[in-house]
Amino acid sequence: MVDTISNSRLATLDRCPRKEYWRYRRKIEPIVERVPLTFGRLFHQACKAYYDQGRSVDAAHATWDTEATALPPDELRNTAKAYELLTAYDQQFRDEEWTDIAGETKFAIELQLADDLPPVVYRGIIDRVGTIGDGKLTFQEWKTTAAPWNFLPNPNHQLTGYAFAMTQLFGEPVLQARVTLFGMFKGSKDGRRKHKDGTSSSVLTRMLVLRTANELEDWRRSVASKVRVMNMYEDQDFWPGNDSCNMYGKCDYAELCGSPPEVQAYLIDTAYRPIKEQEWEVTDEVS
Repeated sequence: MVDTISNSRLATLDRCPRKEYWRYRRKIEPIVERVPLTFGRLFHQACKAYYDQGRSVDAAHATWDTEATALPPDELRNTAKAYELLTAYDQQFRDEEWTDIAGETKFAIELQLADDLPPVVYRGIIDRVGTIGDGKLTFQEWKTTAAPWNFLPNPNHQLTGYAFAMTQLFGEPVLQARVTLFGMFKGSKDGRRKHKDGTSSSVLTRMLVLRTANELEDWRRSVASKVRVMNMYEDQDFWPGNDSCNMYGKCDYAELCGSPPEVQAYLIDTAYRPIKEQEWEVTDEVS
């Protein structure tokens, strides 16, 4: 029976149940991490340092320089691009009335999704929690992307799930989020990208995303349905694949899915590694 869920796990299930099996049941991942994932992870650390040190670009750059040794050479996802995006963010949002309440927030809360299901732990990491302008609780999410126009704020189960978790953690409705999309564009300079008509625009997109209490309830019911599906796959000991193998580049587990058992065993030993899981303390309060 499923006892732990996250936004990543639910999204992986939606994309391909067999990928959910490899990553969250077998708990393996490729030894070599894809460059976009590495860049995004390191960039989040730099953004965290920016706020932790009082909105300091220097602190963000220093954190990036320390961590970016793990980043392979890449034409687009490199130190110059990280510096450009961090500086553009500071110039555009330095003066907004943001007040930290909990900073980066790691949570693990127990949810009773439905009467026919045992409790599950819902866990995640919210990039920033605070208030802005009107004093209402809100949270920030940062996304690095080469296609910001593909981002959908609604429906978006990650944002709704985080609003659900924050509402439970803080004991009051948290129904808004601010999402910043950091556009990864070749040829952009000083945080601006040129268009074919000669105009230019910021590489950053900021969205105010709102939720309602009804949407939070719909999220709970949707997650309960997905947990039932995952339990069904476990009961039948079969996780179906689909045709999403080439979405966002080739799936990390495509070779495993198409191989006989003896080849799978060899690939797991040579091309994959056990996932190092973080320790999560279940709580109903913000730490």
